[in-house]
Amino acid sequence: MESQIRTQSNPLGASILVRQAAVLGAGRLGVALALQLASAGIPVLLLDQPAAAGQPSPARSALEAMARSVAACDPGTLALITPASLDDLSRLAACDWVLEASVEQMEPKTALLRRVLPFLRPAALLTTHTSLPVAALAEGLGEWRRRFFGTHFFAPQHSRHLLELIPTSMTDPALLAGFAAFADRRLGKTVVEVRDSHGLIAGRLGLEALLAAARLMLGQDLSVEEVDALTGELLGWPRGGLFSVADSIGIDALALAAAHLPSAGAADDVAALLQHMVSRGWLGARSGQGFYRTVHTAQGQACREVLDLARMEYRPLLEPRWPALEQAAAAPTIAAGLRLMLGDEQSRAARFLWPFLGALWCAAFERVGEAADNLAAVDRALCAGFGWQLGPFALWDAVGVAASLKSLRALHPPACRPAEALL
Repeated sequence: MESQIRTQSNPLGASILVRQAAVLGAGRLGVALALQLASAGIPVLLLDQPAAAGQPSPARSALEAMARSVAACDPGTLALITPASLDDLSRLAACDWVLEASVEQMEPKTALLRRVLPFLRPAALLTTHTSLPVAALAEGLGEWRRRFFGTHFFAPQHSRHLLELIPTSMTDPALLAGFAAFADRRLGKTVVEVRDSHGLIAGRLGLEALLAAARLMLGQDLSVEEVDALTGELLGWPRGGLFSVADSIGIDALALAAAHLPSAGAADDVAALLQHMVSRGWLGARSGQGFYRTVHTAQGQACREVLDLARMEYRPLLEPRWPALEQAAAAPTIAAGLRLMLGDEQSRAARFLWPFLGALWCAAFERVGEAADNLAAVDRALCAGFGWQLGPFALWDAVGVAASLKSLRALHPPACRPAEALL
């Protein structure tokens, strides 16, 4: 079924009006969401537990801590956020939109959602930012199920454009479409409607891509920087490659997500690698080291180092010098460069890229129907979520679907089956 929210043939309609919003939960996520809304000029109530005797408000403390760590927090934005207590829910009556962002556990979330219902104005929207099943959270909300859906702001919220909306079977389509128009025009988000499924679109496929790249890296005895050279700008993806992105997301977050992915198991070599890095405190950018780290010489010069997976020690970064990479970098377009890298199937670049792209395309097809209504929604989600110039299906078009099937049949047969059904 074609998405009712945003396709090239279905422009956005009328927007809902949000004069004031509220965020329930002042953890790191809740504060980030409050800052996101305030940066769009929307006054926000930030509610959390009441303060203990003689202690400052948890919501105020969390906001102040975030303000110290985020350089983009200007005084005007912060002034639009009002810390408040969950003991004073009557203040929600002034809010057009209430966004729940509390602890990621089903029972506390359900209890909080039900608790706030008597205080909401009849025309308000109630949404949740969660990785839990949205339909399960909607149970027990009564008539409010019409005005309830999931709003998943892709992290980091201040720099990523993707907003995945997760309706339930009871969500009013007109309200969903009105909110999508608001999010596009007021919040500047790329809105993609997704089905209520594990990992949604971008999070699931981004993780699948990273795990596929890591498995091939270990199996083909490639280095981290070699794989990053193949999964960065030459594919139209962000500079630095997949493992640089992994460091920015957080190795601990990836290890947790991988442990719950149906295609990965505890015995998986990549899962074991991620868990080992977590046990060493190598959590990525947040801890100062992950797949990469920056050290300073005695002369004070910064030097970037990379994790040597054979020894599990850091060493100086070595830029790959492969003819295929140099030819692709000089190509006039991403498509031309990609075809050059894939043309010599015996080259190191092609031996990695064919099975890697095959795994990505196969995983992308699996999302269609399960999480996305169509192929275009998958590409939009990946481009907006990760800053890719080309989504999985645009990449496949760049290679040539029919022309690529011969190589895929030999290197990654599962990716061929859904494509052959379309040809």
